[in-house]
Amino acid sequence: MLSHPFWHYLWLGARSLRRNPVLAALAVLILAVGIAASMTSLTVLALLSADPIPGQPGQSERLYVPRFDTVPPSETRAAPGADLQMGWLDAQQLLRDGQGTRRTVLYGVSMTLSPQRQGLERSLERGMAATADFFGMFDAPFAAGGAWSAADDERGADVVVLSAPFARRLFGSEVPVQALIGRSVLLDDRAFRVIGVLADWQPVPRVYRILGSGVLGPVEDYFLPLRSAIALELPNQGWVNCTGTVQPGWDGFLQSECNWLQYWVELAPQDVAGYRSYLAQHVAEQRRLGRMQRSATVELTPMAQWLAQRGVIGDDQRLQAALSLAFFVACLVNVMGLLAARYAARAGEVGVRRALGATRRQVFLQFLVESSVIGAAGGALGLLLSLGGLALLGRRSEGLATVAQMNGPLLAATVALAMAGALLAALWPTWRAAGVRPALQLKSQ
Repeated sequence: MLSHPFWHYLWLGARSLRRNPVLAALAVLILAVGIAASMTSLTVLALLSADPIPGQPGQSERLYVPRFDTVPPSETRAAPGADLQMGWLDAQQLLRDGQGTRRTVLYGVSMTLSPQRQGLERSLERGMAATADFFGMFDAPFAAGGAWSAADDERGADVVVLSAPFARRLFGSEVPVQALIGRSVLLDDRAFRVIGVLADWQPVPRVYRILGSGVLGPVEDYFLPLRSAIALELPNQGWVNCTGTVQPGWDGFLQSECNWLQYWVELAPQDVAGYRSYLAQHVAEQRRLGRMQRSATVELTPMAQWLAQRGVIGDDQRLQAALSLAFFVACLVNVMGLLAARYAARAGEVGVRRALGATRRQVFLQFLVESSVIGAAGGALGLLLSLGGLALLGRRSEGLATVAQMNGPLLAATVALAMAGALLAALWPTWRAAGVRPALQLKSQ
């Protein structure tokens, strides 16, 4: 096996680590620290930059956020443009018109849980009100059951979809999820029939509800039909922006120019222009009714642009990633110096090998393979340090824990970065070592 030059060089490389352990250990440690610092930052950046709906290729490109300017002319606004969210007047009209492939309106709610399982106490739990299309649009996977129907949406049925962690906490992990369908959950002392249980689902970023909720974090515990939440007068647990006069009471709030709902629409590429025209017609109709007098602005924002506008990947993350890569380059320069010192100390060995007939190419390949041993050791240690750094980062908050994780491709990238970095740092010292003139070296000995 060792008769092959590569395996022989690999064996020599492993032995060389014991020849000068201090320099070898320093090279491995510096390489590992550089890898850990860069991969920790790049892991977070890569996961935030990934497709938030990976299960349906191209689905992210079909989702849009329609927006209007509903501020009355008598009021000023901080910046020109459309509102970030939508009020009930516009949301229900867009739902009623049914334009687009699919559409959903959603907002955050909170209700008091009355658990039926022994050992659990009453608690305030967070959920979300949405329309049935939400689950298909954002590729929410079901472990059992499914979404409610359009008829349930229309009549505001007392049905509920549970998240996987909430279902386990509520009924126990030993109960099969299929057995949960049809059971009742008491929320605000009202019985809701379980019609679906989601599988473990963690979209990153949590694109469907960034406003008033945050980019990261677990999904809501339960999901209700939108009109059920409206009928129960559940207030929005999120961002509410009101302009103009707001009459007292729930009905007054619904009829006001308060923007508190997130509206998403799914459009095929050929339907985007037509939907923009439909939105313009909606604004024109509302202007005739006395609303939207300030501006006829209509914005239809694609998901990718929406995420960029909301600062999901901000300048801080990009700067941190750039600085970590610069630190990694500095580490490679130091590793290069250590390797040069290691190979310079072996000039006599190189001279003897060259005098015995070894070519410059053979010496170069030998030292390059030996450097790969340092790269492998640095990569292994760097991977452990990266996992430790991500674990510490995830302990800072529940939201960070969702992105402070390495997947298969990132693990492979860590190993590849270590090997590539070590070989890159070794090129110049190896080339110098292979260029030793045997006659001069033997004469000096």
